[in-house]
Amino acid sequence: MNYEELNDYEILYLIGESDDYRETIFKKYRPMLSDICSKYMQSLKKCGMEFDDLYQEALIALNRAIDSYDYNSSLFYSYVNICVNRHLSTFYRTSTTKRSSTLNYAISMDCAINDLDDVTIYDVISDNSNVYGDVDISLDIIDFKNQLSDREAQVFELRWNGFTYKEISKLIDIKIKNVDYYMQKIRKKMHCYF
Repeated sequence: MNYEELNDYEILYLIGESDDYRETIFKKYRPMLSDICSKYMQSLKKCGMEFDDLYQEALIALNRAIDSYDYNSSLFYSYVNICVNRHLSTFYRTSTTKRSSTLNYAISMDCAINDLDDVTIYDVISDNSNVYGDVDISLDIIDFKNQLSDREAQVFELRWNGFTYKEISKLIDIKIKNVDYYMQKIRKKMHCYF
């Protein structure tokens, strides 16, 4: 089916009959959604957001617009434009709040930061410190590490560099169960510190 041959109201009517036609309207509005997302992308790149994440949010807004559209109101195109812009504006505000900044700049303790074997925590921080802009993550991480016990600091740095629990237990000659114990203590301290 060529969606260009159908107007919005015909597609909306068909969606009312069968949800199979939703994809048709998604295809039809793809260029508009891409344009709107491009406007927001420049601002959200600094939060670690990718275009696909933003486009997904725009699709959610379009889906809601389809379900909530009133035929007696404005044109569907205008309604979608307003809905998507409002949704992305709200998404932008919530993504850039101080509360969300912790997640935006978070670094997982469960994955490797770099694939290099000889990288230390200080190298990672110095390499990535400009990524975080006005958030001085490097001093916070170093200060946090200095507040840990010697064993906790060892486990923290090894885990930060992507070593598994098994590898850490071999490197510092402790049981895997003890590595898990130290990681739980570190996570509790991180929660209180950050």
